[in-house]
Amino acid sequence: MKNWNKYIASPWFSRSLLTLVLLIMLVRMITSAVVKSPSNDELANLPSGYVYLLRGDYIDGTHPPLLRYLVSIPLFIMGPDHFPDDPVWYKSWHSFGRKFIYKNQVSSSAIVFWPRFMVMLLTLGLGLLIYLWSRERFGRWGGLFSTTLFSLEPNMLAHGRLVTNDLAIAFAYFGAAYLFGRYLVRPGWKTLLAAAIGFALAQLTKYPAVLLVPAFLIVSGCVWWTRSKPKEKNPEKRRGPRRFWVAAGTYVGVTIILILAAYRFEFRSLSEDRQIQTARTAQVIQKKISSVAQSLGTTHENITAFRIPAYNYLKGLTLQVFHSAMQSKWHDSEFYQYALGRYSRNGWWWYFPVAFLLKTPLALLFLFLLAAVLGVISWRIRRYEGDDSVLKEDTLCLLIPPLLYFAVCLTSTINIGHRYLLPIYPFLFVMAGKITTAWPLVKNRLMPLFFSVIGLILIVPGSLHIHPHYLSYFNCLVGPQNGWRYLSDSNVDWGQDLLLLKEFLDRKSPPVVYMDVFGSVRPEDLGINYLPVPEDQPSSDEHFMVVVSVNRLLCKNVRKPSGLYPWLLDREPTRKIGYSIFIYEFEPG
Repeated sequence: MKNWNKYIASPWFSRSLLTLVLLIMLVRMITSAVVKSPSNDELANLPSGYVYLLRGDYIDGTHPPLLRYLVSIPLFIMGPDHFPDDPVWYKSWHSFGRKFIYKNQVSSSAIVFWPRFMVMLLTLGLGLLIYLWSRERFGRWGGLFSTTLFSLEPNMLAHGRLVTNDLAIAFAYFGAAYLFGRYLVRPGWKTLLAAAIGFALAQLTKYPAVLLVPAFLIVSGCVWWTRSKPKEKNPEKRRGPRRFWVAAGTYVGVTIILILAAYRFEFRSLSEDRQIQTARTAQVIQKKISSVAQSLGTTHENITAFRIPAYNYLKGLTLQVFHSAMQSKWHDSEFYQYALGRYSRNGWWWYFPVAFLLKTPLALLFLFLLAAVLGVISWRIRRYEGDDSVLKEDTLCLLIPPLLYFAVCLTSTINIGHRYLLPIYPFLFVMAGKITTAWPLVKNRLMPLFFSVIGLILIVPGSLHIHPHYLSYFNCLVGPQNGWRYLSDSNVDWGQDLLLLKEFLDRKSPPVVYMDVFGSVRPEDLGINYLPVPEDQPSSDEHFMVVVSVNRLLCKNVRKPSGLYPWLLDREPTRKIGYSIFIYEFEPG
């Protein structure tokens, strides 16, 4: 017994458990990824980094290139054709992505899987980073508990095996905050340079990382204020402003250098950008350029001929700000967002709180709340006792960045997915590690162990049950079967279930199939034969199927206020494919 206790207390035991937790997560992501077709945004992300590094054509400029460079590593090994003479790349990234995946000399399964595997490795890296920060605050058992929660969370599993920027920005945003906290605790050139590089890499991952600028300014101000004592001579008060300007200069310099390097030190002008001429927002962009030119007292031609460093980065940042502020202008007038039975062009302030409550496991919500309560009680006790460490630097870095990010999400007009909230989750997982430590005002040492074990036991069934359909997960308040009634788009249907649909149709071989499914990948890419779904219920003398995905079923617009297929809305589907595709079977007559 004594040897057993010694073995458990050994760091190698917790490290072995950590490795096991992350390996199980990897296996679950792999077995899910191989049965899922490319999601809507993957068609842009899969070829973009590969093509840009080869020939300088950036297929989709609405996101920075760092993740795309990472996932292009296996593509350079396989060497797929990048179709340099095909102009479709700047006319439609959807069409180019389909051609890149399904008309290539390399198999489509390899082109999709191995870049996804690179994202899975990044996901494991995020799990390791969560462990490190939680261990520093709550010990190795706190770190292991935080990482285990991360590995079981369905939304992490869903996006951790897709070639999209959502999990990547969660990693980058969290990692930049972690490195900034380490610099504040142990200021020095090594920690400053690491923090500046982390910040720059976050800017190259996804544009919401710019929110780290106000977040770090707020944290810096709070730290300087708490370290400054008016009644005493404190050297930190004198050093604070000088240290701030040195750090700020380092951050700016490193960020500029890395952004320029990531975009191959390019200088381009608007007149050289063929995508601007063919984009769906081209008219709006041209009007804005003319307005700016007029206000500056120059011409439209002079503005568009001016060569800009890191053009694609600034272009993407401008487009994303425009998209976030005016979703109704970004899409055509027939695009409506859906939530809780309502439709809107510009979304709702309550969308993301609702998505957070419905898409996060209930047990995890309880653990987050419990950790917050324990944290507040501990803070009040330390404050009452006059502890100067009431506002620790890393505590501020755990609180300010996710709170600011969530607050900005409330103002966004893009209400098309819970995935936009992923950057706040790693912070919550670390905070949940508080549950494993001694509780304030509670003397029973078994209480932390009891709640930690019960929390994990309650999360496991839902996490296992939803496999491999993690993207369509909803907690037990509504369940994945009914989730589509509350939220749509990438919460349920991102075009990810076409492979499963093909397998089903090959097995059933129905004589007639009417189909309308959402996504950039089309059924014909997989060799599925179908007819378009008619507006009214067809009459037939033979058995037939109607296949409609959630986003198409819920779609309503000005021309069709009752929906595309109102005759299907009140009918229960015969079968559901991965919760996102509904199949209706009709008998003859």
